[in-house]
Amino acid sequence: MKTVCVVGGGIAGVAVTKELGSLGLEVDCYEMMPRVGGVFASHVWSGGHMTSSTVFTWFSDFPAEDRQTFLSWEQLLDYLDRYVDHFGIRERIQLDTRVEHVRRVGERWRVRVQRGNWSNGHPFHPPDHHVEQATFEREYDHVVVCSGLHHTPRQPEVPGLEGFRGRVLHSSEYRDAESLRGQRVVVVGSGESASDIALQVAEVAAHCTISMRSAPGTLFPRWIQGNTPDIRDDRLTYNLPRMLAPLVLKHHRAFYLAQKQRPELFRWAADSNFRNRRCPFNTNACKSFGIPEAVIDHGATLRGPMARIDGTRITFEDGAELDADAILFCTGFRCEFPFLEPALSAKLVKLGSLWKNVVHPEFGDSLFLVGFARPHQINLVSVAEMQARLVGQILRGRGLPEVAAMRETIAADNAWMLRYFGDRAVKNPALVDYLYYTDGLAKFIGCEVPLRRAALRDPALFLKLVFASMNGAHFRLVGPGADWDAAAAVIKATPTFSNRRNAVQRWLLCTALTLYAEVRGWFQPEWRLVSEQARP
Repeated sequence: MKTVCVVGGGIAGVAVTKELGSLGLEVDCYEMMPRVGGVFASHVWSGGHMTSSTVFTWFSDFPAEDRQTFLSWEQLLDYLDRYVDHFGIRERIQLDTRVEHVRRVGERWRVRVQRGNWSNGHPFHPPDHHVEQATFEREYDHVVVCSGLHHTPRQPEVPGLEGFRGRVLHSSEYRDAESLRGQRVVVVGSGESASDIALQVAEVAAHCTISMRSAPGTLFPRWIQGNTPDIRDDRLTYNLPRMLAPLVLKHHRAFYLAQKQRPELFRWAADSNFRNRRCPFNTNACKSFGIPEAVIDHGATLRGPMARIDGTRITFEDGAELDADAILFCTGFRCEFPFLEPALSAKLVKLGSLWKNVVHPEFGDSLFLVGFARPHQINLVSVAEMQARLVGQILRGRGLPEVAAMRETIAADNAWMLRYFGDRAVKNPALVDYLYYTDGLAKFIGCEVPLRRAALRDPALFLKLVFASMNGAHFRLVGPGADWDAAAAVIKATPTFSNRRNAVQRWLLCTALTLYAEVRGWFQPEWRLVSEQARP
């Protein structure tokens, strides 16, 4: 029996452990924290929620009960715990175990593991946690790295930062805004974490300044007309050619400007998206109105990057100056693999050199990465699960493409991202175009969404597949691990936008654009639908 070591027990690690275990492989999953959940069990703050809603933030064979809410961190961890118990994989997951070293020994991998109390004292961890320390080694046929992108905090180099006479912290250390109450705070960053944290800080700080090197991604609110905005993330829309980005940008702005509830927030977001050419077809989402709320409701100030620091005085690149008591960096993490040999790690951190962000051609099916693809829209859970299924089929005997074919696909996928996402793809090589990426995985796995079959067999299902929000159950209708009836029931329960008039208008427009793209695609390949261009 093949043996597999899974490094990390977050969303990706849990998905891999369940998938490979269900295929009869011998799996050991090592998670250094005292509970499953990865970054959500160790580096999150009080009052935080997922930025993707439960319309699709769940594993395909374990759907959420309420499809219109945003899980808090604690609710997400509870969901993962229930998933682990439902599929009986808890005995395969060893908590409080840190993988210290992984090295190649002949045709196998020797893994050194240290058991101990690695808790960082996070409120989600059990109090008075005692662990008997031990170190042991085991050998495995395969290693699946699921340690995630949130490993080593990253912050920009700013002249004078080391001499700053105030508090400096990273979002990984942030727990709540109370310790910053009444202070002058600079929040650095423009992503979703920066957006949510900036709002919390702005509510209690004497003044909050938001320092951004670049504008946020496509801004989305948490709620719109009584629904989560991702209820509109349907296949019909996202399958349109990315060449239509200018039209999508225009219509997205018009939709925001037509909103009657908190119109000032929607106008701010619409102007930011339009001015910076941000739309769902050309950049990642920032699914939070935290920044505009901080500015409009709490008087936060926007600035560009910091140029230098002198004591408590901060000078920005535009020449503006201010005094600050604290600097909070929400600037992400560096992708690192400290448990791997440096030469091996140096190859894997170049995610753009991996086939489907999972396999390095040089190591074939002995070493995989799962959870190192960040979809520009939708959610990480669905992508991590599809990657886990990909690994499962490879280890089950499906095999890998020839090295030359893998390199060709790598080049084509990178070219796609560079063409439509530009510098965002260069700065974040983990970024993937959700539909292009998952449909490519589905073609390899053999679980492509069977639209024609659904149209003939179950028209109601077909309508939900096309017009309702995408979710992982779409890939459970056919192929390995399929259950048509169960998946169909889950898909049919997918809610749709409550503003029926707006939804129908949008569907009609997208249907017309689909027909136009189908015809134009005969003559100009770049106008073909995204699913047709996705590569296995």
